[in-house]
Order: sequence, then C-alpha cells, then structure tokens
Amino acid sequence: DNQDTPFSGKRLFVVGDSHAVSYTVMINNGARHLGYEFKTYYIPNSCPIVQIIRPEKNDIKCKNKIQELLEVITYDGKPGDAVFFASLRTYRLSDQWVKFDKKQVIDYSRSDDAFANVKKAQQDATTLISYLSDLGIKVIIDMPKPVFLTPPFRCSDWFNFTNPMCDRGFTIERDYLMSSSKFVREGINNLTKYNSNVFVWDPFPILCNGKTCSSYDKNGLPLFFDGDHLSVHGNDVLLPDFMRVLNLVWELE
Repeated sequence: DNQDTPFSGKRLFVVGDSHAVSYTVMINNGARHLGYEFKTYYIPNSCPIVQIIRPEKNDIKCKNKIQELLEVITYDGKPGDAVFFASLRTYRLSDQWVKFDKKQVIDYSRSDDAFANVKKAQQDATTLISYLSDLGIKVIIDMPKPVFLTPPFRCSDWFNFTNPMCDRGFTIERDYLMSSSKFVREGINNLTKYNSNVFVWDPFPILCNGKTCSSYDKNGLPLFFDGDHLSVHGNDVLLPDFMRVLNLVWELE
C-alpha cells in the first residue's frame, strides 16, 4: 500500500440514486489523493434510503434491496469505514422534458404532508444509522444541492438554446431553494443530534455562494449537467471540500 496516502486501509460505501452516481468523478479523484477504496451501490430514487425527503417504501422489492445492501456492508465493512448516503433531497424544478411550477413546488415543500414525510424519513434513517453505528461504521450525508429550472445540456449549443425548455434561464434565488429544502435540512441536522457517528457535508454554499444560484460558475463553465445532477466540472469544484469532510470523519478515530 502506498504509505503517503493517509486513508489507505479505509473503505467508503457510496449509496443512493443517480445523485450518488453523479459524484463518481469526485469520489474517484478523492480516492487517488487519500487512498481509500470505494464501492458505489445504486438504489433507484423510487426506493428511498436515507433520503430524508421521503420515507422508505413498504415495497418488498425495495426492502430486499436495502436488506442486501446492509448485508454487504455488514460483511465487507469494518469499524472505521464510512457510508456516504447521497440522494436528490429536494423537489425538482425541471427534468429532461417537464417544467415544474415554482409556486406549486414551494407550497408543497412547506405543507404538512411534506413535513410528515420528512419526519417519517428521519425515523427510518435513525434506525438504519444506529444499526451502522453498532458496527462502528460512520455515516456521511449530503445536504440538498441547488436545483434549477433548466437543464444546461439541452440548451448549451447554438442550435438548441431556443428550445422552449430553455426559456426559464439558469439562475434561481438562493432564498427560494433554502426555503423549499428547509424541512429536509432540519431533518438532517436532527440526525446529528442523536448520533455522533453522523457527519453532514453541505455542498450548497460551494455551488452557490451569493443571493442567486446559477448552473454555471463565474467562468461560464457548467456546474450542473441538467436541472439537478452535477457536471464533471461541478465534481472538480466540490472535491477539496469533500476531502476536508473525509479528513474530519477519519481523523476523529
């Protein structure tokens, strides 16, 4: 093993939906610098796991998927390893083909219904995290990232920027996003209150540090590929801060 990589005995299990997968470049580069091994386990968005915005499903296929994953971590993980749960934790404003109404999204995000979902999801997460804690495995959770009204990849070329999908622009107010993700942020912070094994990583302020968030950085490079998945450049921008959190997680032993 290369001795100058500080975490060469460690393993990082990356778990979640396409948002977990869209961190691959960052996690890969982090491993090159820090020496940890990692495995990514894709669990579709339709099977929430530590998603916080929606509780686990009472669906046998989903339950089995999560059970299998926990068995893998139980057998392959050792005390001091970490699981990074990453998901879409906020309400989409667009996908490849549909524009969602900003007002409807924010109204729902502040509803009793949304709050009840977060509460229940927080309970599910607490149960799962205490299971991992008993194994001595640490947990990293990402806070909601910005989401946008327009997918850059469908609008980035001269021949497609007149596409009606592109008419809502590439910026959104920070306050709007903070407000629509308020319950989820509180839910994640509550998890850390009850368990010293949980570390929160918040990529939001790195991706958006002003009053207005943009899909592009100040040099015009896209941070996002679509309305809510990171681009490769977005991964590079987040790498130093992700490494800072891993240092925190693993130095605390």
